[in-house]
Amino acid sequence: MIIEKIYAEKARKIKNNPCHSNRASNLGDPCLRRLVYERTNWQDKQLYDINTQLIFDEGNNQEKIVIRDLLDAGIEIFEQQRSFEIRDLQISGRMDLKVKVPGDPHLYPAEIKSMSDHIFLKINSINDFYILPYPWLKKYPGQLILYMLDSEEDRGVFILKNKSTGALKEIWIEMDWNLADLLLKKAEEINKHIKAGTYPEKINNLDICNKCPFNHICLPDQSFGPEFSQDQRNQLIDLTARINELKEYYLEYESLNKKLKELLKKWDHSHGIHITNGIKTK
Repeated sequence: MIIEKIYAEKARKIKNNPCHSNRASNLGDPCLRRLVYERTNWQDKQLYDINTQLIFDEGNNQEKIVIRDLLDAGIEIFEQQRSFEIRDLQISGRMDLKVKVPGDPHLYPAEIKSMSDHIFLKINSINDFYILPYPWLKKYPGQLILYMLDSEEDRGVFILKNKSTGALKEIWIEMDWNLADLLLKKAEEINKHIKAGTYPEKINNLDICNKCPFNHICLPDQSFGPEFSQDQRNQLIDLTARINELKEYYLEYESLNKKLKELLKKWDHSHGIHITNGIKTK
């Protein structure tokens, strides 16, 4: 009864709301058509499930913990959850905060992102956001770039937290004017489509389309079978991506294990000792 009541309260948060602007957190999405749908067909967006809501809530909780850690460490923070707007392009957003590095007068835009262990360990530079096979990661750099543009700062920082271990890392990025220009032009193109009542071309990329909450109206001829829900499709894609990641570790393990066996074999012969199934014999 206790957990059921908690989940029922979480479920009340799951709903579609009108979207009247181009959100900074979304503009880095690789599909322009989806970004138009977000504005024009928001009511058709497939709702996510309770598990996804739990992830969102956990991310918000982790953000509060990181902010507390920053303050406890004597790091000055400013402008928490400040709204920003580029009115002529209908871009809006809400910045997590700005941080002041000791000895530096600048207030740098900062975004706090919590993530699972296997993703956290793989992100060590801005390029890693683009390399990993998760479309949502690719949106992060553009979000921070827009906040930097609004703040007139040439640097910004991601503060990442490992949800499994509590470990933290910072990823600093420099202003990318090419990316900023691309995002501004994308917003302009979205606005033109909305005004004209048109949609951009489909991208036809199943790695992206399969997880899109608008695929049921964008790809009506695509069949996943009646037994697969949107959440199940997402799970299949996540599992496949994770398996592909683990392949790298498996191949490394095989290579290292082979080298270890060769070294042990040479050592055994030179010392007259043989190791069979972990048992030493003369």
